[in-house]
Amino acid sequence: MATAGRIPLSIAFCTRGAMSLRAASAAWERASARIAFACSRTLRCSPRSEAVLPLSFLICFLRLRGISIVIWYLHSSTSPHPATAPPDRSRRLACAYRLHVGGTCENRYMSLHTAVATIHTNKGDIRVNLFGNHAPKTVKNFVDLATGKQEWTHPGTGKVSTDKLYDGVIFHRIIKDFMIQGGDPLGQGIGGPGYRFDDEIHPELTFQKPYIFAMANAGIQGGRGTNGSQFFITTVATPWLQGKHTIFGEVADDESRAVVDAIEGVATDGRDKPLEDVVIESIDVEDV
Repeated sequence: MATAGRIPLSIAFCTRGAMSLRAASAAWERASARIAFACSRTLRCSPRSEAVLPLSFLICFLRLRGISIVIWYLHSSTSPHPATAPPDRSRRLACAYRLHVGGTCENRYMSLHTAVATIHTNKGDIRVNLFGNHAPKTVKNFVDLATGKQEWTHPGTGKVSTDKLYDGVIFHRIIKDFMIQGGDPLGQGIGGPGYRFDDEIHPELTFQKPYIFAMANAGIQGGRGTNGSQFFITTVATPWLQGKHTIFGEVADDESRAVVDAIEGVATDGRDKPLEDVVIESIDVEDV
């Protein structure tokens, strides 16, 4: 997520005697590089993104060979101050500072979502916050399949259509204290929409807590991801899945989590298939 601008660093070196102009310049470059590196590596933005406290100028009084030298670092910026910046941007800038001083961002962006999907099942409704900024391709695929905007091929009949793929599909795999899985038109865990696409692994989204909404896949094949239409919802923290599955949402509220828990409690056979059908009746999606 790139943002335009530069990083002005709010540091003033005011020294006497031994510090030379060259030393001050080197210190400036090192400090600027640390902030830029933290931003570019962790926030996935340009190394020239704006920092937390932009200054109009920087004055350094240096005593060099008995002469006071005033160095002005002018800075022009059209960006708003973080106090008036959009909430998402302000959180990112604050995160950049916390990372610089040795802190963490603590997955603060897990609550930021672009749409809410309501999965209507015969066990109740599951509301899921979708992270369209973090996994845009995956969210679009899910939403388009759910709402009839994406063409797909039925794995059983070979029929090509824009029917709403998830309507009438079951949760075909349930493992207690792990996850519930659905999205296969065949209801067997081997079907999909007739195409595959790559993972979108985002460092801000993790499996460190339960009720995470992610894509099921068959691993990397031929150097590419194998995502299609199948998804799963975790019921416990599953950190061992990190980097292996695309997270693109999380269950939104306690009522929805209770429905997930109820589905998790359905009896299964030796292959983890429910003994009674848990059916996705329809899915509604609302942008936020």
